[in-house]
Amino acid sequence: MVFFTIFFALLFEQARPLGAHSSVHKGARAWVLQILRSFDTGQIPSAWLAWGLMVLLPALLTTVVHWLLLLQGSWPAWLLLFIAHVAVLYFTLGFRQFSMYFSTIRDAMAAGDEAAARAALTKWTYVVPNKALSGGDVLRRVLAQSALSAHVHVFGVMVSYCLGAALGLGPAGAVVYRMAELVARACAHYTDKGLAQPGRAHVVSSAMLGVAQKSWFALDWLPARISALLFAIVGNFEEAIDGWRTYRPQSAAADSSGLILAATAGALNLNLGVTLGGEGEVPLPTEPENPERDAPKPAHMQAVVGLVWRAVVVWMTLLALFTVARLSS
Repeated sequence: MVFFTIFFALLFEQARPLGAHSSVHKGARAWVLQILRSFDTGQIPSAWLAWGLMVLLPALLTTVVHWLLLLQGSWPAWLLLFIAHVAVLYFTLGFRQFSMYFSTIRDAMAAGDEAAARAALTKWTYVVPNKALSGGDVLRRVLAQSALSAHVHVFGVMVSYCLGAALGLGPAGAVVYRMAELVARACAHYTDKGLAQPGRAHVVSSAMLGVAQKSWFALDWLPARISALLFAIVGNFEEAIDGWRTYRPQSAAADSSGLILAATAGALNLNLGVTLGGEGEVPLPTEPENPERDAPKPAHMQAVVGLVWRAVVVWMTLLALFTVARLSS
């Protein structure tokens, strides 16, 4: 069922993309912000309570629906169960949630319009790139953001969904993964900015930020390494593994983004390691410049797309082989 669920979710997402500003995603963001305003008191216990409400409560609801349908045992219930799984994946994964920004930036850079490329990058990342950055540095940011978005929106969700399904939790794994990422991103964004609310401006506390980041790092640890391995398999394997092996986090609080970028840079034989400052922007992880690698060029944008699609094909092939093995056993 896992293979067919992911297959149809990807198929529907390509045919009718949901987009990053759909009512579902707006509702998820509104839920996170409301919980932060109501439960973030600056204490560790309240931070964990808020995180549980934002992340685990939606996952619990999906698990309850999963088991209620599963225990019915009739074919209509099985059909509804399959539709429910596809719907959850449709809302949580997909290229098209970020590919429209990528396409806009690619077309703008092909036309030499750096201003339009910067504007699209701002809409994509919700930060304002430093105007002093060269076009090459903006291109590096786009390539890096593309690899990270592919990991979060596609491979991380698929891995988490498969793990949750294997544990009997239905689609809860995908929900936990995406909500945990949303919470970590929201907390990082609002650490030094107030959450808009009539009569009060709440700033996310350091306790809440720490809980969100630690939880996201733990949940993303395995998916990030599977994504890095997939990129290595479909790209330059030796360089990708070497980048993975030599990567060192810049701080104890660093997430797995740097590992993904190190593997992507090696798989494509590119130099992606730069710190790109911007208004409200957390700099991307850096890696030493390798003189034997190429500098990013606009043509490499298509190379990133090819890398991601090849990785998807490999992952789906593995799932298909596993499904056939189970059916034949």
